[in-house]
Amino acid sequence: MAMLKEKGIAIADDMDAPLRPGSVVFVETPDGVTHRDYVTRAWTQNPVKDVLVKMAASPALTRVAATSSR
Repeated sequence: MAMLKEKGIAIADDMDAPLRPGSVVFVETPDGVTHRDYVTRAWTQNPVKDVLVKMAASPALTRVAATSSR
């Protein structure tokens, strides 16, 4: 995280804002949660759903999706 910040790359440490292309987010998980758990349980019971909802809330992604469906 520190290295990215030093390079001027914006990072977040929560999933409160919509995700946009280029978003870099670090989330803290409970002890015992492994990388594999990110599909089924991590910072929430359904992490993939949480990410998709955040992505859908981004106006930029909505425009891209609408444009690419032509």
